[in-house]
Amino acid sequence: MKHVVDQCLAAGLVKTNVDAAVDAAVDGTQVRANVSIHGLEEIQLAPVESIEAYLARQAVEDKGHEQESSSKDDPDPPPPSARGASGLMEQAVHEDFHGKTFSNESHRSTSDPDSRLYKKSAGQEAHPRFLVHDLVDVRTGVILDRRASRASGTAEREVSLQQLAAIRFRHPSITIRTLSADKAYGSKEYLASLKDLGITPLVSLKSLELDDEPVYKRKSHNPRIQAQRANKIRLIQISNAAKQIHGGYRHVQRMRVRCEHGFAEAKNVHGMDRANSRGLDRMQEQATWTGIVQNLKRLCRFKKNRPVAGSLICANPVADTAQERTTISIGRLSRGCRDFCNRWIWPKANFSPDF
Repeated sequence: MKHVVDQCLAAGLVKTNVDAAVDAAVDGTQVRANVSIHGLEEIQLAPVESIEAYLARQAVEDKGHEQESSSKDDPDPPPPSARGASGLMEQAVHEDFHGKTFSNESHRSTSDPDSRLYKKSAGQEAHPRFLVHDLVDVRTGVILDRRASRASGTAEREVSLQQLAAIRFRHPSITIRTLSADKAYGSKEYLASLKDLGITPLVSLKSLELDDEPVYKRKSHNPRIQAQRANKIRLIQISNAAKQIHGGYRHVQRMRVRCEHGFAEAKNVHGMDRANSRGLDRMQEQATWTGIVQNLKRLCRFKKNRPVAGSLICANPVADTAQERTTISIGRLSRGCRDFCNRWIWPKANFSPDF
């Protein structure tokens, strides 16, 4: 993925200079895990007991084992009964989940423990899912970073900060100027983190009403309380500044939908609507390879400012002097005149037999 993004930078598809900084967008989508909802089982927590109770229980179990070894052997157990069609039908019928409550704290999938019950809307059913996060250049649609994570309510904000830090390490030439996001990224702590990174947040906030800064009548002598007050005022100021951003960035905010286009392409064309394997590592592998293919498709369609290399240098020689440029121009003009005559003039000319 790093090598393909470097190719996009070398071809000029992604701008790297300071004057044309990158306007990025971040978003996450849910991917159905390769498990069944009927594979959920309740988590059995180990009982909490003291050392004395544990030693007493072990002593009782040891006495029971000694008595069993000294007693006579039990008679042979009866042979197992043959399984009929009715027994197989009973095993095939799934458990009835009506009236039961499931959550990630109480239940876990036995076949894929990394998946989590998750849903984005109130009317949607919760299924074992993963989250896939994209950091995209909104002008070109190039995926700068793609990561998979466990599904949770705070995963989108946490992973996006990790992606921004990774971009600065992997591609130091990329300068992210603005970051567009939806309402899920509108927390004050996340906006403060973007401010610390020097990035202008273009986040769709739930309310555009400015918050009032708290005024304390007395100064606290407790350093911890005083730090909490200062941090609260700072978060409110950053949130109010984000609500007042408008005007020149609206065209960038409208291009944020290209992040959704990338997810739709990955799911409808490249089969990322469902995990192919099980486990978070396999999900990360599938998401990364899908992002590589999508970036290669955009790189192949990009032709402007493509660097000349290899055989293209021999096919298109570069003129260094004025005389060479004049010679090349005269040659191109003569070839154009010859092609024009061969196509339009000579076929329509009527010559006498004696000519």
